[in-house]
Amino acid sequence: AESEPDYTCDETSSCGTPDPIHNYMDYGDDLCINQFSREQANRAVCSLVNYRPATYRIIKENSVVIPPLIKQLIMK
Repeated sequence: AESEPDYTCDETSSCGTPDPIHNYMDYGDDLCINQFSREQANRAVCSLVNYRPATYRIIKENSVVIPPLIKQLIMK
């Protein structure tokens, strides 16, 4: 969470945790955004698996191959 949008790409911590200035869902400068949170990425994967199953190759029981692009977008 953050107290207000950050349009400067400065790493800040306005509410006790680092502000999500790199998150696509944040109201920041487009030059700063390049990641989804882990839960946002999980939701995207869940949606693709359930509504676009051909997008993914299912291997083994309950195991999914995550495309490299999605892996790059997940915050670590």
